[in-house]
Amino acid sequence: MPKEIELKDIVKMQKLYIEIFYEEDEDCPDRRIITQKEKAVQKILDKITNNRGEQLGIWSAIQRESWNMQDKTFKPICDKVRELGYTVIQKEKSDV
Repeated sequence: MPKEIELKDIVKMQKLYIEIFYEEDEDCPDRRIITQKEKAVQKILDKITNNRGEQLGIWSAIQRESWNMQDKTFKPICDKVRELGYTVIQKEKSDV
């Protein structure tokens, strides 16, 4: 079975990562907020795969490539996720 990851999940996790980063950067970080966002990330990762090693690889790719200053798009993250053997897909919204 091919390994797939939806682009919307990458976008959600990257947004959560940035929010966690900024919260941890505060003088008095609120651990409740950070924990809540970390749980949201884990929920997305659990939807993608139950392999803990692959989850760590995906999360690591998001963390490292979020700060790519040459290409300020999601392409660097998607490229790293593809290197892990995933196909990045973008599902079309149906007009219902």
